[in-house]
Amino acid sequence: KEDEIASKQGAKPLDSIDMDLDESAIEKERKHLLSPNEMVERPVEISVSHLVRTFGDFMAVANTSFTVQRGEVFGLLGPNGAGKTTTFRMLCGLLPVTSGDLSVADVDVVKSRTAARSNFGYVAQKFSLYGN
Repeated sequence: KEDEIASKQGAKPLDSIDMDLDESAIEKERKHLLSPNEMVERPVEISVSHLVRTFGDFMAVANTSFTVQRGEVFGLLGPNGAGKTTTFRMLCGLLPVTSGDLSVADVDVVKSRTAARSNFGYVAQKFSLYGN
């Protein structure tokens, strides 16, 4: 039954896939990713430099800097209250920057928060559009 549904959707049955070809492609990609001699320069998609955000006397983000290249998997880790959510809200243009430089897809978020929002998607862990 599953093969019948898959064929109607244009999918190939598993026994018709050339696994040797797939394995060699996987091995080639693996070697490429693990080989330091084949490092490829990729454009920087997110650039954060000396980012600071204060709320009155409270410093939520203190002198944070990092870059994320195209295709790179990136995680921002830290304990509660470390400024992770505040940093992402500034990246999205949802919160103004106190000081520092911030760009997403070559758009200066500090100068053009609205333009930056068109290049960035953000899904918060907790929906907080409304106060309750």
